[in-house]
Amino acid sequence: ISVDGRSLRLRRLVLQPGGIVPMHGHADRPALIITLSGEVTEYRSTCKVPIIHRAGEVSQEHGGLTHWWRNNGKTEVVLLSADVFNDMAK
Repeated sequence: ISVDGRSLRLRRLVLQPGGIVPMHGHADRPALIITLSGEVTEYRSTCKVPIIHRAGEVSQEHGGLTHWWRNNGKTEVVLLSADVFNDMAK
């Protein structure tokens, strides 16, 4: 992937209990997600079973992946998302 016309975007996401990150894809937007605190469940198009991410873990997102995340716990989850956003795709 060329970096021309792209921005490095860093976001802090806070998911309250029951909160979700809606279904989305990464065909043209590679990303790294760091779970800073809590425990969150990821539902991926490439896996038959959900993936549990715990504090300190990093998730790679790229290619044809589509997925969504849900906080199934009783405490908030804090995520740090870094992606290479395609400015030209707006």
